[in-house]
Amino acid sequence: MEQAHYIEMKKQVGEALRSQADQFDKAILTLAAGALALSLTFIKEIAPTPDGLTINLLAWSWGCFVSSVSLTLLSCHTSVCAYRRLDHILNLQQSQPDTDVSILKNHWVTTTLALNLASLAVFVVGTGLLSYSAYHGLKMKEQEMSAKTTNEKHGMEGAVPVSPPVGQGAQQVVIPPKPGTGAVPPSPPVSPPRSPSAPPLPPKKK
Repeated sequence: MEQAHYIEMKKQVGEALRSQADQFDKAILTLAAGALALSLTFIKEIAPTPDGLTINLLAWSWGCFVSSVSLTLLSCHTSVCAYRRLDHILNLQQSQPDTDVSILKNHWVTTTLALNLASLAVFVVGTGLLSYSAYHGLKMKEQEMSAKTTNEKHGMEGAVPVSPPVGQGAQQVVIPPKPGTGAVPPSPPVSPPRSPSAPPLPPKKK
């Protein structure tokens, strides 16, 4: 391969790597911020009263997303340091051609790569925790709605309709159902009204 062609290929590879690194940083920042907004919307719209497990899962997922954003921002700084170190190495090689290249190491490149991998790892963990918290919250809400529907159904079945009055002056006694069972004990028998008795006759005179 000719020297000019080699230099051109190295230049293209470097630009491609820099572009991919920039896209990775932007993607992590955008997705992490979107996941935080999505979790807040989930609490507001779907699970306004989450249980303890859902709150813990959400808290851990938020911590992962915040850590991912922090690591990504830190990797951006170390990336700048890596370019500065590379510029220093190139200037040194140009000014002192006899310098041993093996001692001119750029540790900032390794640091940036490690930060990017850590950012990706905690982002994946945070996404998993957020997904499970959403699943658990929806499951708890479904159970709550099912229990509410069952209670309403039992309440309608345990209601006792008011019977028409039996005879004149009679009263219908309605006994409420027992709590928690829906069973209705039998009502006591209602006796028919008594007819008014005739006044006693006066005694006969002798």
